[in-house]
Amino acid sequence: MAIKAGADYLKRQLSDREAVRVCEASMAAIRRIAHNHSAGAHVRNDGFFDSVQDDRSAAAELVEGMLRVAQREFQERKVDLFGNIAGNIPFQPGIDRSQAATLLRLGERLSYRQLCFLQLVRSGQSHTAQHPTYVFGTSVPDDASLLLVEVNELISVGLVNAILQYSPTVLAFQGSGMTEAASLLCSVMNLEEIPEPALETVTQVLKRH
Repeated sequence: MAIKAGADYLKRQLSDREAVRVCEASMAAIRRIAHNHSAGAHVRNDGFFDSVQDDRSAAAELVEGMLRVAQREFQERKVDLFGNIAGNIPFQPGIDRSQAATLLRLGERLSYRQLCFLQLVRSGQSHTAQHPTYVFGTSVPDDASLLLVEVNELISVGLVNAILQYSPTVLAFQGSGMTEAASLLCSVMNLEEIPEPALETVTQVLKRH
């Protein structure tokens, strides 16, 4: 299998920790492919796996990109989620070569906490939707301020529709919905696999006082 062959090649050039990440991403991709097969999904036949003259296939490009992203990722809880991208897109003909690359780049760019936040919004568990205003006793805590920075980034890259208003003691969210791009990213990364305790650490950052 191309995924395993690529992983074996990279592992010979990597540090021990990088090799672990590459291996974990590869196994996650293989598990996701097996899951899609068992669920009755059909492998796309739109040329995604075909090389054209000197241009390698989109599938080969995706696999190498996934392995290299996993190699560099220091937030290792994201590694399996990268593997899911490579394991899902071969079954989704609606995602072309450029879109696959964009999804992989977005997954790499976002922090694990941002991915948790997206999953909370996706599942309707986000406190920003249930309790849009947070009033703190003295000043906005550092952890809430840093989460605000992360949410602002999600808004700026077009993944979350929301307006944030804040003062030294108040954070207010007007709306907290996902864009179609965010929904697609959540789907191909299978963010529903994020453990509940990890999601809970995000919901606890913002709370009423």
